[in-house]
Amino acid sequence: ATFDGAGRLSVAGCDLVDLAAEFGTPLIVYDENHLRARCREALAVFGPGGVVYAAKAFLCGAMVRLVHTEGLHLDVSTGGELDVALGLVDELERAGRAQPAAASRLRQRVREERERQRERMRARLKPACLRKVARDVAEALKAIGMLDAADAWALVLARRMSERADRLRDAVAEAGSLYVSERVHEVRIAAKKLRYALELASEAGEADTSEAVSRLKKIQDSLGRLHDIEILQELLRSIDVLAHRDEPWADELAALDRDLTEECRRLHGVFVAGQAALAEVGKEARRVASRMSSDHGGRSGRSPVLKMSLERAPEAPPAVSSDRR
Repeated sequence: ATFDGAGRLSVAGCDLVDLAAEFGTPLIVYDENHLRARCREALAVFGPGGVVYAAKAFLCGAMVRLVHTEGLHLDVSTGGELDVALGLVDELERAGRAQPAAASRLRQRVREERERQRERMRARLKPACLRKVARDVAEALKAIGMLDAADAWALVLARRMSERADRLRDAVAEAGSLYVSERVHEVRIAAKKLRYALELASEAGEADTSEAVSRLKKIQDSLGRLHDIEILQELLRSIDVLAHRDEPWADELAALDRDLTEECRRLHGVFVAGQAALAEVGKEARRVASRMSSDHGGRSGRSPVLKMSLERAPEAPPAVSSDRR
């Protein structure tokens, strides 16, 4: 990106003020030549198969195609969780909670699973999948077209915020005080989605949601830590310790498993103690949503839902020759 003499910002020679005037805002602009150059620089250092693009950084059909054509891999959520698991093993070893032999064996298991996930991803990254991503992006862009209508974006945000507050309330109620991993994970996801909506409202100047966002961030971090430990424990328990009981790391892994279980219980206790605070955040979010809807002349109702399937895209039919006589 560069600035001209008047202080206007350009990307790849394109004036961002002109782009905003033509396409509207918010607008994401990438320099394709720059991206491709950086991809090739990384490949030159780490070699084929050694560079992975984090999909959660930014993802659309064009980005997927660029990453694929430049020979990079895509890091999806499961792979990212495994990277976090590796970092957690390092943390536990530094803290003395995981002995070197146990940490080494667990690190090996995490890497094996990460490679298995990468192979699975590579097998699924086919042209048909890319076409499906492009269709989903087109569907999203169609929905974004409503931004041209005055107040429409605020009404959609208000409705979405109210729905997400309801979802958080329901997820907390379903989780209750019993430790059921899947239900607690649903609370974390619901809190994250509501936090995004509250942050958007704050950045748009609709309301000061900083306190609510701070509360959600705190519980989200705690539940995120709990989720990371659960993933690591699942991998730890997949190691056949009984078949290797004579190995020096066998007893160490068992001790580490008990240690992690205690931390999970402690974190779950923090979550249960914070459920009342989560309920208050949900109420505050609904108040903000109601005020936004009133300010922008909205009506009650559910927000539009994008019909994006997570199912694997069907393979394209084989080409039929047109050379018929």
